[in-house]
Amino acid sequence: MRTALPVLGLSALALASSIASGATTFTTRAAFETVVAGADPGMVHADTWDSLPLGFIINSGDTIDGLTYFYTPVFDGFSLAVTDALAPTAPHALGTYYATGDYFSGIGPGDAFTIVFSSPVDTFGLWVNTADLVPGAVTITTNTGEVAVSGSDPITQDNPYGQFVGIATTGAFTSVTFSVRDGFGAAFDGMTWVEAVVTPAPGSGVLSMLAFATMAGGRRRR
Repeated sequence: MRTALPVLGLSALALASSIASGATTFTTRAAFETVVAGADPGMVHADTWDSLPLGFIINSGDTIDGLTYFYTPVFDGFSLAVTDALAPTAPHALGTYYATGDYFSGIGPGDAFTIVFSSPVDTFGLWVNTADLVPGAVTITTNTGEVAVSGSDPITQDNPYGQFVGIATTGAFTSVTFSVRDGFGAAFDGMTWVEAVVTPAPGSGVLSMLAFATMAGGRRRR
């Protein structure tokens, strides 16, 4: 009598990334870019919205260049838009649009705003242009609970209106949510993110080989 080997469930064979258990935060672009420079270039992505036309409207739920945007503006009529109002380094930045011809370049306080990535990431950085000169103008929170707060990082030597916020986690996250200090706006002048490296779950390699051998054996017996 032949003894059949157990059939392994799909969950035992699935690949999984490690659960986030810590994070490093950054308040300057220089420090952040030092970390990004060590990543696989094929896993690094950036967006400055310069390829989109000025005034381009991004509706909540739109997916553009692998990013999905969700937001609930505090005021009716506000939409995310490509603007140049506060972006001297640009030409473009991501801000808000209200009424025809009226560009208010800021993600306002209370505007619930989340970006979802097309694949898990473990590193994210954002350069903002804001009239808020006190560090901490922008806070980002990942969907796995890590939090990072911006620090002063002037856009240029002659322009103090800039802050940077970045985060690198030991695991992976799939979205970031932004908040801006009450009383100020912040135009997003550019952001960079790095895809997380998905590693096999412990023992999955051995289980996969065992499952393959089991299926092959079953085919031969039939």
